[in-house]
Amino acid sequence: MPKKFSHGEKEKIRKTILKEYKKYLISDEENSKISVDSLVKKANIAKGTFYFFFDNKEELFLEVVMEVLIVIEKQIEEIKLSSLSNSAFLFNLLLYLKSVVKEYPWVIKITGQEFNAMLNKLSLEGKNQINSRKQLLWEKVYNFIADDLIVSKTVFQGLVSILLLSIADSNEIINYNESYRELALMITNRSVGKE
Repeated sequence: MPKKFSHGEKEKIRKTILKEYKKYLISDEENSKISVDSLVKKANIAKGTFYFFFDNKEELFLEVVMEVLIVIEKQIEEIKLSSLSNSAFLFNLLLYLKSVVKEYPWVIKITGQEFNAMLNKLSLEGKNQINSRKQLLWEKVYNFIADDLIVSKTVFQGLVSILLLSIADSNEIINYNESYRELALMITNRSVGKE
């Protein structure tokens, strides 16, 4: 007879599974692929318990990716609320995204064997969910600063992506805080003061 879990136990087990899987997903190493057997061993649960929470590893993958993208979206909104100008918003956003890209390099580029394998196995609907959420994030950022932007949306997205890719590749050969300040100045009507 299957074990029954209290609501609190279910929540704790689910969080443990997500946490353990996230460790593998965010790894940028080629050998970062994990099996359900290895995952349940790390989470210290039975394999059947995993399948009580998730139909398959693809469902777990989608939940983790969407969770991270939602956290990023909420933080973007908080940064906008706390910024005095659109240029300050852009500067603060770039600083935040720098930390996100270091923690989750897959946000800006496809990395790691596990991420690649799971993305390839994901249903078209799942891929569309991820792409739609990422596009929503870009649209939200763009709409927040559109009035002050003096470059096209495509140029803006390209410049930000290039900066973030260089961080994801660990090529920090310049002072990014100063680069962000200059980028915010170059692509908006207003300057960003040094904090």
